[in-house]
Amino acid sequence: MNDILISILLICVGLIVGIIGTFIFNNIRKNKANASAEKILTDAKEEAERIKKDTINEAKEEANEIKSKTEEELKEKKSEIKEMEKRLISREESLDKRNENLQNSENLIDEKEKNLQDKQDDIQNEKAKIEE
Repeated sequence: MNDILISILLICVGLIVGIIGTFIFNNIRKNKANASAEKILTDAKEEAERIKKDTINEAKEEANEIKSKTEEELKEKKSEIKEMEKRLISREESLDKRNENLQNSENLIDEKEKNLQDKQDDIQNEKAKIEE
């Protein structure tokens, strides 16, 4: 009977050791899984931060390129406008000079017409004197 009792006792001890071993094994496996999950989470956060920084840097570079292109286009437009203004001023000066020349010609014609009229009047007066 002692043998049966010892066998039952050994079976009970074996079951208890098995249960404790299973509990410890599951606990170790759970800790490893948690550590692995934390590592994955940390790696994912680092990757997300790196992607965020890269995206911000790319956006800044693109913004700088757009700004440079816009400034260059603005500079070109200003240059074109200045050139147009120069041409316009030159044309305006040319028209002013032409207008002045026409005005002078008109004044000269008026003066010649007046002189001619005066001479015709003088001739009429002389003719009238001669006829009297």
